[in-house]
Amino acid sequence: MLAEAINTVRNKFLSDVKMKVLPLLIICATCHALIAQETSLSGLYFYSHEVVKDKRTSLNLTANKAFNFREGFTLEFEANFRKGDGHYGYVFRMYGDQKNHIDLVSNLASESINFWLILKDRTLISYRWADIPDGGFDKWMKIKFHIDPHDSRISLSLNNNKKVVSFDSPPDLSDLNIVFGACNDAPFLNSDVSPMTLKNIRLYNSKKKLHRHWKLSKHGRKNVYDEVVNAPAAVLNPSWLIDRHIQWNHRQKIQFNNLAGVTQNKATGQVFFVGNQAAYIYSSGSGKFDTINYLDGAPLYCKNNQVFYNHYTNELWSYDFNKDYINKFDFVTRKWSQPDDDCFEPDFWHHIRFFSPLDSSLITFGGYGHYKYKSILNRFDPQTGAWNKLDLSKKIPPRYLSSSGFLNSNEILIFSGYGSKSGRQELSPEYYYDLYAVDLEDLSVDSLWSAENNSGFVPCCNLLFDQASSGFLTLLYNSAHFETSLKLAVFKLDSPEKQILAGAIPYRFLDTKSWCNLFLNKEDSELLTITVHDSEMNIYAMAYPPLLPEQIYQKEARFHALPKLWIYLSYFLLFMAIVFVVFRVRKNKVNNALPADQAHPVSYTPVSFGQPVPKQKISSIYLFGGFQAFDKTGKDITAHFTPTLKELFMLILLYSLKNGKGVSLQTLNETLWFDKPEDSARNNRNVNLSKLRSLLDEVGHIELFKESIFWKITLSEKVYCDYIEMLHLLERSQSQGILHENEIHRLLVVASSGKLLPDIENTWLDSYKSDFSNLLIDTLTLLAEQINAREFDPNLSCKIAECMLKYDIVNEEAIAIKCSALYNSGKKGFAKQAYDAFCREYKNLMEVEFSISFKELLKG
Repeated sequence: MLAEAINTVRNKFLSDVKMKVLPLLIICATCHALIAQETSLSGLYFYSHEVVKDKRTSLNLTANKAFNFREGFTLEFEANFRKGDGHYGYVFRMYGDQKNHIDLVSNLASESINFWLILKDRTLISYRWADIPDGGFDKWMKIKFHIDPHDSRISLSLNNNKKVVSFDSPPDLSDLNIVFGACNDAPFLNSDVSPMTLKNIRLYNSKKKLHRHWKLSKHGRKNVYDEVVNAPAAVLNPSWLIDRHIQWNHRQKIQFNNLAGVTQNKATGQVFFVGNQAAYIYSSGSGKFDTINYLDGAPLYCKNNQVFYNHYTNELWSYDFNKDYINKFDFVTRKWSQPDDDCFEPDFWHHIRFFSPLDSSLITFGGYGHYKYKSILNRFDPQTGAWNKLDLSKKIPPRYLSSSGFLNSNEILIFSGYGSKSGRQELSPEYYYDLYAVDLEDLSVDSLWSAENNSGFVPCCNLLFDQASSGFLTLLYNSAHFETSLKLAVFKLDSPEKQILAGAIPYRFLDTKSWCNLFLNKEDSELLTITVHDSEMNIYAMAYPPLLPEQIYQKEARFHALPKLWIYLSYFLLFMAIVFVVFRVRKNKVNNALPADQAHPVSYTPVSFGQPVPKQKISSIYLFGGFQAFDKTGKDITAHFTPTLKELFMLILLYSLKNGKGVSLQTLNETLWFDKPEDSARNNRNVNLSKLRSLLDEVGHIELFKESIFWKITLSEKVYCDYIEMLHLLERSQSQGILHENEIHRLLVVASSGKLLPDIENTWLDSYKSDFSNLLIDTLTLLAEQINAREFDPNLSCKIAECMLKYDIVNEEAIAIKCSALYNSGKKGFAKQAYDAFCREYKNLMEVEFSISFKELLKG
């Protein structure tokens, strides 16, 4: 009877898969293909010698189960090798039993052999760069490995240059593990990682049938799933290239004195930073600046970014609306055309500008000056050398802080801004949320749409129109605040709908001292954001086109078991159900016999530093190393927290812990829904608070409530939170001056599990992260000073220093503590190695040599 019932369930399941699930999978696969076509970056970047060993990348294809390739198999993948601090490292390691392992090792900088294929302690195949057709750094190479145990042959192909060797005793392939980069499995431990990027890993069985295919493009949070059966591969310390489509990367921070303006050559993607003595040309591909010193003259110093690159003449134009000439810079002679660099006080602050493709004239619109907003279209005619003015106030209300970009060769888009219908500053100024198209032939204006702007946002001066999607991109920020942030947004041409994309850029706004630009570097498929405040300039980059998080993350898919395993699985599930019922009955009896405060203990067992930390999974919240939440049964419900719910929870929790009052409604709206009208923001807030309350009920013993205008969260003692535990330990250390040895171990274990909320990047959270890091480092420094006087673990000082370096890699006190501890314990060579590694890291980050010698550091 049981067998018949199982067969009935099995057959119905397989029928449902064919009728319902397979069509859905086909649709999903099609959508995935379309997204992949739009995505220019794909691959897994492996951290190598540029980081400490603990931060290097590992990709384990067999984290769940080893492969049985007894009859042989083929491995194919694409690799891109880069120049770096170290060139030696493992590409992959294959192993089964302890007798045999197969390694592909690289030494990219060697003048002789650059790649070795090794079987245990024997080199089978080797390559030099010269042996590889079209090989070299920063090029995608196709690598193919094949082993046939029956034929006793192994082959390796690099860019179709194939080499074949024979072997005597075939390795056992029935329990095969395959790991790329760092290997953490004993006894095959390895931390030397080749500086590489990989994609499209394919495995074929002995019959040449595709067995697994990891594209290494879209990915999960901790795993990446293959395209054949959704088999997971575990990833440690990944850097996914596709993530660059949703994250802003802070490239550089530079101080410029007397910066006249920033402009771009759209054809090459180069960005010009124009100073009073030299022009600095930034190339985003290399990340480097070239300097062109002026031989004569200087730009007009107008303090209003009144410098523009003329791609028709290959000149820099510096202009003043009160002068009947343009000051032009010739890149050949390196001279400005006018000796005069004086500029009148700007009357058109934060105007928009562009060159007309019809007659190459310079055109500007809008601006602010002398308590008035402008709707003047200024046109400088290069033929006559005069400014012509046209008032568009009857069609476009006066404004400044607008955005513009070309719709086509004849039309320009003008978007949003701040101003008033009368143009007078004192008469009802407002934020505009509207879009206009201006025909450059007859200067006619077409209003495309208009809506209310109650959230106080304005755009940067550039917008980028995308012909394929019939929409445009720009950056938004709240001009009512000094400490604000830029957020990338997508808009439609036919309606005021918008989509705020992930990531934010900190921006300090003061309208006479700040400006920001959004540029597209078509050559490198990259968006660049330049922010300027006073003399401080920052460069941020994001891969183009920008994507939404749901376009880069794979769903946490289940591994598809073979149909013949369903009978065994059914028996197993029936057995586990019986065990679960028995376990729950016994547990309830035990809990009923205990006092209420002991039925759900939250105390921890002290763990030695460096050992794996067993996470308490029942009613617990983790913030270090990435946000994680477990419900009352121990189930991981992290995936149920959307990015908005996660940020909402963090806002209320961290404010509650910091001030005891919670977070105000105004702060919630300004942080999470700044771009929405008041009614829409209130609706979104209420809906998300309701969802958050339901999730917290699943965790259990957490109260979310409102007091006056503040939302607050409290956790009972039955809920474990690693951040709260850390705060208690740090407070105890501050009040008592010293902790017990097991408390210090616990502090180090939790702190070393990862930084605070690395998966949430928002401006408001930066202060919490920096305050915690500073408090932790200060506490650890004091503990290290006091620890020698007590009979603690002699290695504890070194462990404290290593933890400090995780949070501040160039902390001089930490390296002094570490080197002294190693040196005094007799590990002098290790002390010198740690010092040398610190010096390299210090130079890379600070761009200066570390000034304290090894001997001076030890004397310290």
